[in-house]
Amino acid sequence: MDSLPAGVDLSKVPIAPNPNGEPPNFIDPSSLLTAVEGVGISLIVVSVSVRLFANWRHTGRLRIDDYLCLLGEVIGITNWALNYSLARDCAAKHTWDVPVSLIASQSTLERIGPTQVLGGLALWAVRTAILVLFIRIFHSIRWMRITSYCLIVITALFYASSLIVIVVSCVRRKDQASQIIPPMETLVIAAYGVLIDITIFVLPLPSISSLRLDARKKIGIVVVFLVAFLTVITSVASFAFRVKLYLGNDLVWNGFNIVITGFAEVFGAVIVSCAPALSSFWNHFFTQTKFYAALRCGFSRRKRIGASESGKPNAGARRAMFQRTFRIVNEESCGASGAKDVDTLGDSDEGCCYPVDGD
Repeated sequence: MDSLPAGVDLSKVPIAPNPNGEPPNFIDPSSLLTAVEGVGISLIVVSVSVRLFANWRHTGRLRIDDYLCLLGEVIGITNWALNYSLARDCAAKHTWDVPVSLIASQSTLERIGPTQVLGGLALWAVRTAILVLFIRIFHSIRWMRITSYCLIVITALFYASSLIVIVVSCVRRKDQASQIIPPMETLVIAAYGVLIDITIFVLPLPSISSLRLDARKKIGIVVVFLVAFLTVITSVASFAFRVKLYLGNDLVWNGFNIVITGFAEVFGAVIVSCAPALSSFWNHFFTQTKFYAALRCGFSRRKRIGASESGKPNAGARRAMFQRTFRIVNEESCGASGAKDVDTLGDSDEGCCYPVDGD
């Protein structure tokens, strides 16, 4: 940009020429805005809220991993908001479709630097939250406890040094048209991210594989590890995009792909760290409610009536069925009179705690 002649309208000059030789498209080019919008903000807000509620109600206090998870969520959402504002300003496009005036504006520069700092802090917080959770859950397993402590220290030192690199880089480049971490250092950061994610993924496997669990709990663990595995995949994808960035391929487009995969890493790690609390909320709170009892009894009665008739019940029969169901629940004759009854709803062959009449 220093080679541009004076008086050139920067709003009509792309950051880089199109490799296909086509002119820039400043009107309706391809954009990653939809991908930035669909990273699952509402899902992690619900997950963390349920986690904090369940842990507070169950133990009367919050632990270190709860605060770290909350910190990671807040930083992650703040970082998402800044990047979303950049994407809305037409920055989430191919480099040859972004005008120099946009990337060189003071407003853009003021947002690029903080997003890099917040992204690293969010990843540190959620990864540390998982390691602290491991210490709490597997505290009796000495090797795992020591390994988790060592990883916490190494991760803290690594992200602290990365933060220093980011801040120094932004300060040195404050008068340039972009504030980015030097590409080689981004590769080092991404490589460590892949390594720590794989380590966190495999760390609890030896301990969990030796447990004797029923089918329902095994399914729950499989789902949690599936989300964790997808988080590892996003970490690898982020590394691949950073390699492309290092090679100088479509800097703006690949930069926003790094942002999107970074969000997926943070929010996936938040959901994984919330899994035990979500299970506790389901088992100790939600299943104790009359609403849950009504659902279980309603589904069971509907199944019994459907099996006893040749066809589907008509509208009048369905209405009468649900009226009887909620009447019985309100009279506390369907397990709502005690927690242990609610826990056993649907465990019997009938699937409900009251007899089905002959209608």
